[in-house]
Amino acid sequence: GITEKLINGAVNGVLKMLPSEVHMEQPVALSRSFQLPLNQSANYSLASPGVIISHLDKLTFHLDSFTRTTKTALANISISAPQLSLSTGLRGAICVDERCAKDFHDGSINADLLVSAGMDVGIKSILGVPVLVEYICIGPILQAEVGHVTVTGLGGLLDAVAVEAIKGLLDVLEAPLVDELEMVIEKLQPSCSFRSKSQRS
Repeated sequence: GITEKLINGAVNGVLKMLPSEVHMEQPVALSRSFQLPLNQSANYSLASPGVIISHLDKLTFHLDSFTRTTKTALANISISAPQLSLSTGLRGAICVDERCAKDFHDGSINADLLVSAGMDVGIKSILGVPVLVEYICIGPILQAEVGHVTVTGLGGLLDAVAVEAIKGLLDVLEAPLVDELEMVIEKLQPSCSFRSKSQRS
């Protein structure tokens, strides 16, 4: 409908202003040992000062649901970005049996990002027909998930073990990542006021 097209245009206008990368400083240390299927042993012991997420300009969004009155709409949207590039500054070792990769200089990390957010929209109508979006406020972020992690460049099973290490890193960083993304999106919308975290479900 007309309302959805107006909202889509307004959301794209906000998302196009996002920086191409987000820096998140959050020191994390991880270590784990486990068995691989062919009775090989794997382990990693790594530390990271934080994460840089690049290629945010690839974001797309989907309007999941919205409830409209004559002048406003409340909506939930999904924002997704396929194959973002992650830079983790990881130091330490990833090992399969006696073969180890030190630090992470040769490894390339990619992952998909899926964000769920609330949204408040003001709509101007003439004779009941929506004609323009008067304001749009994307937020708060309700959830952020990182999936389909891939690592290349370390070689063979080391890449597979590195994927497990990155998943562990991102599990720890999920809440700070939500906070960082929310702060970045809110800075693009200085005229909006958002519910505090304590008010979220």
